Amino acid sequence: DDLPSRVFSSMVGWIEGDDRASATPSAAVEANGSSACSSKRKELLGDAQLLRARRGMQIESPFGNDGIIRRWAPLESLLEYALCAELAVDTTELGVMLTEPAHAPRTSREKIAELLFEKHSVPAAYVAKSAPLAAFASGRTSALVLELGASCTSAVPVVEGVVPINRALRTPVGGNAVCDRISTMMESKGVAARPEHHFTRVAHAG
Repeated sequence: DDLPSRVFSSMVGWIEGDDRASATPSAAVEANGSSACSSKRKELLGDAQLLRARRGMQIESPFGNDGIIRRWAPLESLLEYALCAELAVDTTELGVMLTEPAHAPRTSREKIAELLFEKHSVPAAYVAKSAPLAAFASGRTSALVLELGASCTSAVPVVEGVVPINRALRTPVGGNAVCDRISTMMESKGVAARPEHHFTRVAHAG
């Protein structure tokens, strides 16, 4: 297919003290994108759940400001939601391929492989660099790929399908910085940039 069959947010929402929380250590993700755990923390996944304002809801991303996975609990929830709720596939029958940025560490790949093999029992798994795949999609094996993400921007050379990591450049300025700048400009002109429900950004260590 030329386009992805499923597109959803990489954020995970959660509410503490939900009465419908399960008594089991972990619960399967429901079709509507909610799951519960023994600590009475209800997780909300998917755009339909995240775009609905709820009092006391917090939203977090598995990724740090460098685009690398830093929080594995929400990543596990997202992975389960993607495979079980969105795609609704039997993971024991299909191999899984994931992508990662050029500067992702080996430990991240090892942890993802561990999750896929041990928790989802996939028969095969492969983690590919995103830059070569972008070049291949354009019909090229060699290219200079510019990746603009939420938290950083990277210029990654691809030579015959291989990424020379020491030649890749990255700056910690991305889409979030652009959005913050636009919001600041609008507020300076007296234009309210916030929705009716208020939100607060919380910084995570690391």
